[in-house]
Amino acid sequence: MILPNWVIGYHGCDRAVGEAILSGVDEVHVSSNKYDWLGEGAYFWENSYARAHEWATLFKEKPKRSRGNINEPFVTGAIIIPGNCLDLAEAKSLQILKEAADEFRFDWRAHAREYVRL
Repeated sequence: MILPNWVIGYHGCDRAVGEAILSGVDEVHVSSNKYDWLGEGAYFWENSYARAHEWATLFKEKPKRSRGNINEPFVTGAIIIPGNCLDLAEAKSLQILKEAADEFRFDWRAHAREYVRL
């Protein structure tokens, strides 16, 4: 689905990291952990400064759950031009996701032995 315009995204991080990003010394890093439930990428909270701050605070309190240490929760913002994306808040996108999952399940059942050999 092609989305028009732009959205505001907020990224929770440590203050030192956020200030380095804002000053141009560093950039937002792509996450590629096995547990990243939406896959590889840079994670932003759409239109929710508070949620990004809650996320950073959570990882300050539970540092073992985070790749980097968060000593002081901080939030950076970005203007994001979504372009071609799957908006899971839209019914049409949920239908696309369901159809893709159904197709994947069908294909997996038909070819599971072939995939295991790879």
